[in-house]
Amino acid sequence: MARKSFLQPGNAWPGFLNAILTLLCLVTTGPAQAEKALSHEQLSAFVKQAAHKLEQEGKAAFDDFRKRGGKWFQGERYIFVWGLDGTRYVYPPDPSGEGKNMLGLKDVNDKPIGAWFVQQAAIEPGHGWVHYQWPRPNELFPAWKSTYIQSAVDPDGERYLVGSGQYDMPLTRAILVDLVDDAAKLLEEQSQAAFSQLRNESDKFIFMDTYVFVLDTTGTELVNPAFPNLEGRNLMEYEDAAGNRLVKEMITRTAEGSAWVEYYWPRPGSAEPVRKVAHVRRVRANGEEWIVGAGMYEPK
Repeated sequence: MARKSFLQPGNAWPGFLNAILTLLCLVTTGPAQAEKALSHEQLSAFVKQAAHKLEQEGKAAFDDFRKRGGKWFQGERYIFVWGLDGTRYVYPPDPSGEGKNMLGLKDVNDKPIGAWFVQQAAIEPGHGWVHYQWPRPNELFPAWKSTYIQSAVDPDGERYLVGSGQYDMPLTRAILVDLVDDAAKLLEEQSQAAFSQLRNESDKFIFMDTYVFVLDTTGTELVNPAFPNLEGRNLMEYEDAAGNRLVKEMITRTAEGSAWVEYYWPRPGSAEPVRKVAHVRRVRANGEEWIVGAGMYEPK
């Protein structure tokens, strides 16, 4: 039986081309197009601009923040405003949620993100990142979201937090430095009592494929929430897929402070080594000395 040709005589071909061109126009210029993703620097600048507006205009800025399609509310990106008691004053995606206290807000992993938002604004320097899982609008399953928080004081002296987030943002070296510094501070304050917090999936030290690890100066792994079977093992002579003795390098290069170390290591839940870069530094507390670090993997 002869197969019918896809292209028929007459004007079908021009019509087909017109249909394709129409679809391309819809994809590239239509309303379904997502807003351009921002870098970490751009998103933090966006939030700082909103905080400055609030500091200059006070509550009069709230209506501008709520305007869909305006500077402050485009697609999935919007500015939200809370009081430092957790009261939500501006929530453009669903204004019916305004006026509620969000201090107890948690993500799917029980990360207390409501409390973290407030802490970032209330504690010096009054700004910072929070990473958690949250569903995109009209979707069921959560995706990783990174939200930048900035404190603000309006002309009447009222204190607020201003924030905005973006889904699936890639990590940066600056974020790793902040994470390792926070872990180092915790270790300095609590010594070994901090280990359980560093292992806790509901805490801020574990997000995306990133986690904090701790070694002693002999090369023994003390904390590794992604690969707990390594805890208690000495890895001083371990070589990665490229022959790098990564633990020895971490210990040697942090003798005077901090360092960046590149090596091959599996992602959490995998056994296949991939390229990774980690920020590591020395910590001294209660007469003990450790190497604390966190890393990010090459993009998939």
